[in-house]
Amino acid sequence: MTRPPQLHRIATPEAMETWRASSRTMHESAVLRRGEDDWLSPADIVSVLVESGQQNPHAITDQAIDIFARLVARGNVRAGRIDSTRFIPTDAEPKTVIETCVAEWRAMAPRFPRPGEITWLDLARDQLQSNPLTVPAS
Repeated sequence: MTRPPQLHRIATPEAMETWRASSRTMHESAVLRRGEDDWLSPADIVSVLVESGQQNPHAITDQAIDIFARLVARGNVRAGRIDSTRFIPTDAEPKTVIETCVAEWRAMAPRFPRPGEITWLDLARDQLQSNPLTVPAS
């Protein structure tokens, strides 16, 4: 008898707690700003990293996945799908969203996800009111 694959290998309780407690990074703020007027996808996270000058595809993938996991775990974004007019959030728990999306993301490597692949993301309703998306000027 084969054992079923273990779920939530990446999104362990410890990882989820670490991601939830993490502080927002400059790259995460840039991703969230993109979501103020439109839906997001993992491709937007990759774009932010590439635009910041990062070049190593493996490092970009690893960092983009980490950003995705942190944003989902903290509740900054909701995963789901879009139809012709609206965003439809998934009913899945954040840890399941992270596990599923990361598995799909890693399966397509070394290629980066294209807009709309893997999942769509929408800002959580309270993001603009409780979490300013602007980064102070240096």
